Order: sequence, then structure tokens, then C-alpha cells
Amino acid sequence: MAGRCKTERESSAGRLARLHRVLARLRPRHRHAPRLSAPQDWRPLTEAELRFVWPVLEMVCAHEVGRPSALPLLVRFEAVLEGAMQRRPWREVAAEAAPGVKGDTLHRTFRRWTARKLWMLLLIKLAEEKPDLPALEYFVCRAYRRAWRGQGLRGVLVARATGLASALRAPMSRFPDPDLSARCHRRVILPGMRRVPDWPDAVATRFFRLCRALFRLFSGTRRIRRAWEPA
Repeated sequence: MAGRCKTERESSAGRLARLHRVLARLRPRHRHAPRLSAPQDWRPLTEAELRFVWPVLEMVCAHEVGRPSALPLLVRFEAVLEGAMQRRPWREVAAEAAPGVKGDTLHRTFRRWTARKLWMLLLIKLAEEKPDLPALEYFVCRAYRRAWRGQGLRGVLVARATGLASALRAPMSRFPDPDLSARCHRRVILPGMRRVPDWPDAVATRFFRLCRALFRLFSGTRRIRRAWEPA
């Protein structure tokens, strides 16, 4: 029994490593123009929406190790997505897709799928394939927004690259922009630092003030206000 559990853990670790390699390959090929998704009221997912999410869902979530769930994977996904759409604590969430399932159970599944980068993969797929599924796009953006603590800076970078601004809890200008920072560092800051010894003190002082202002711009806002969250 112990040997079988160890084999299952190793197999799960291997699948997770392959998943992360897939995520690295699936990042958007180019930056998309930012746009907001049209707000949609929650409703059960259609067959077309379930067909769209199934390849990613099957790759990320269909081979989880542990006690099997009594609910089919698509039903669990719909219940978790419905719970993420509600603006209330997870302990108070009740999903019509899975009656009787506690909000804490849905939250554990949501956190586990966030760690497996499910929402990032779905957001990338929506941006790259551009399906005519506005409701699903909005639902995934809302779930992505709620998973921001588990995704960190990588989540901000993916949302920036896809251009789906509704996936962020505030306008994009309020978040760090490592790409812009790297370009300015290469084109402005490094050439200026090489010439600082040849400049008068007043010019060098103004250059350092410019660098400080650029660093403040790149780092984003320290505290995100709730009022900045899109609809």
C-alpha cells in the first residue's frame, strides 16, 4: 500500500511538472490590446462552453490523487465557478450546480485548482482562440480575479499579456509592469548610468530623480482599493 501511494505521488508530481511546461508553452504569443469583458449574470454553462473548457480541465484536474469526489468533474467545475462568481465569503457560498456541497469544500477545490494554474490556462486559451463565448469569458475572469492571492505576480503578467482587464482587481496601470521596466532599464537607465560620471552634478541629480519616478511607475500601487475593481 505504501509503495502504491508513493508511486501515485510520483506520478502526480510528474503530471504537475508536465503541466507547468505546457503552461510555459501556452503563454500568449504576443500581447493583446487590453479590454474589459461585458458583465454577465450567472447561469449554468452551455454545452459549447463545457466543450471549450474540457481539454484544459481534463489535463489539469482529471488525474488528481486522493479521495475521489462523488460529483463528476464538469459538475464540480461549474459549482466552483458559480461559487467564485458570488461576492461573499466561501463559507457562505451555496452552488445550485452542487446542492448540499459546503462552501468550504468548494473553496478547497478552488485553491487546489489555482495552484495547478487552471485559471491561467483558461484565460490564455480564451485570449488565443477568441471564442464567441462572452459569458464564459466573464465567469473565468471573475474566478481569476478571486484567485489573485494564489497566482502572485505571474498571474498579473498573464492577465496583462492576454489583455483581459476584467481578470485584474484594478486597472492595469495600478499593477507592476516588469516588461516596461525591462525596456526602460535597457534603453534609459543603463545608458544614463554609463554617462553619469561625465555629467555635471545638477544633471546627474535630475537623472536620478527620473529613475526614482520610473521605479515608482513600474512598481504599481502598494494597496489596491476595492472601489477600483471592475464590474
